[in-house]
Amino acid sequence: MTELDSPPKAGPTVVPSRGDRDSSLPRVLLVDDEPDLLAGMVRRLRDHFDCTVAPGGAEGINELRTNGPFDVVVSDMQMPGTNGLAVLNYADTNAPDTVRVLLTGYADLDSAIEAVNEGNIFRFLNKPMAGDLMRKVLTDCVGQRRMLMAQSDLLESTLKDTVKALLDTLSMANPVVFARAMRLRNIMSELLDHMDSADRSSLEIAANLSQIGAVTLPPQITEKLHTGSPLDETETEMVEQLPVVTDQLLAGVPQLAEMRKIIREQHRWTAHDAPLGTKLLRLAADIDALESSGRDFDSVVAELSERFKDYGPKATAAFLALHKTRALTRKVMTVDVTALESNMVLAVDIRAKGGSLLVARGTSLSEGQLERLRNCSKVSGLDSPSTTVTVSS
Repeated sequence: MTELDSPPKAGPTVVPSRGDRDSSLPRVLLVDDEPDLLAGMVRRLRDHFDCTVAPGGAEGINELRTNGPFDVVVSDMQMPGTNGLAVLNYADTNAPDTVRVLLTGYADLDSAIEAVNEGNIFRFLNKPMAGDLMRKVLTDCVGQRRMLMAQSDLLESTLKDTVKALLDTLSMANPVVFARAMRLRNIMSELLDHMDSADRSSLEIAANLSQIGAVTLPPQITEKLHTGSPLDETETEMVEQLPVVTDQLLAGVPQLAEMRKIIREQHRWTAHDAPLGTKLLRLAADIDALESSGRDFDSVVAELSERFKDYGPKATAAFLALHKTRALTRKVMTVDVTALESNMVLAVDIRAKGGSLLVARGTSLSEGQLERLRNCSKVSGLDSPSTTVTVSS
């Protein structure tokens, strides 16, 4: 019998309360239906890890749901009711950054090997095990998590830089298309403010990039999209191909796979099983089209009410909640062009003298666009010395 399997000699180990724990230690969740084993593990590990215990599978899932995140979760395989695979599969789905370890008896060995081979579990340990081995495995798990988190941060940073470069280029090359992309992103953000979504970043990026394909359209069509003017049959066909074109243009960036699917699926957005992100993107596009034609938001809601079934209950609920709050959260003001600041959102176009578009309405101003306005003002002049912007109240 090893030190972790032997029962405690002076009563069960008491796990410190949250306020008594060292928050600098890696957090480990230990799930097992044997109280003595849990007590032994805590006793040997508590100097190196912040240990939380759960006396069964259901309790382990509850700890993951209510007290996470954990660096590592260790779960016994065979427990009454909810078994260890269910606990670790829950962690895999709902806490993917948590490294997962399966604790097994020899009778469970085949199941453990299968689970590891499926890729859901980082390590498995056989009972009985030595305390030194347990500490080493958990230390390896913490190192694995830190490595994965560092990789994730690097990928996220690279993705943000890639998206920013694409949008900065688009803003200078085609301000009309860029402005529509910004309007869709802003509407998407407003809708998500009224939803509980774990994919907010992906959905906003999808809205941002959804118009990249519009650079292939003739200028007169992008101008019609900008003003909400009706399209003829040929123009409509071109616009309906934009999701496919955009998907092809973004295909070389692997990190955009999820966003590409949201954009690509727009041709079947009315389908019951269409992604929620696709329905939200279509709703944002419909809102923008009506607002671009001069409709106020009350009439936009009335017009789109006939399509609520297609948007689905979640998107519709967010839309109706937005209708109630938008007037309270938006303030429109007129400012001198020289007083414009970064992140102000234009309510109207800014044009040079002669009518050429410099920055389109709906654009959240960047430093690059402000510099462009300053340069154009010095060389050719602006159509108007003042403009209208919207700011959050």
